[in-house]
Amino acid sequence: FMFGGYDGDALGDSHFFDAEALKWTRAKSSSNKQGPQPRCRAGVVRLSQKQILCFGGYGSDSAKQSQIPLKDAWIFTTDDM
Repeated sequence: FMFGGYDGDALGDSHFFDAEALKWTRAKSSSNKQGPQPRCRAGVVRLSQKQILCFGGYGSDSAKQSQIPLKDAWIFTTDDM
């Protein structure tokens, strides 16, 4: 699982890697809840078979053209992302 990234601004994309097919697939949320702020250089840890913790990283401040440290944590549930 990978969340975020950077292409000049922090990204809010989420992808899963299928090691058998050697293929990345974009994750789609079945929830109407707002997800994490786009970020780069975040930590990601598998908590259980169905839960993934994403924490910290840096968000973009386009007005200042800089990165802002983030101090939050999110749990993704793989049933509904």
